[in-house]
Amino acid sequence: MHHAAALAISQALTSLRRRRVVSSPMAHISDYLIVTYEREPGHWRAAVSPKIINRSRAPGRTVHSTVTPDDSASESEAKLAAAKLIRKLQSE
Repeated sequence: MHHAAALAISQALTSLRRRRVVSSPMAHISDYLIVTYEREPGHWRAAVSPKIINRSRAPGRTVHSTVTPDDSASESEAKLAAAKLIRKLQSE
């Protein structure tokens, strides 16, 4: 994913997150699903999306995720980058 596309997704999620914070307490990192993937050898990224708590509402529901904007050298570094991204989204 290009940096510009990742930034656009992040900004869209941030605006959605701001609306959500008004009606609910700040989410914990455990409220998010982090999926790591290796784009090519040695180039890891992570996708972050909110966990769906009420599964009865899940069918047909669109769940948005955001991807860490930069490559990481390892899967563990990509997970750390995802955790930082979650904290950043929560603080905005």
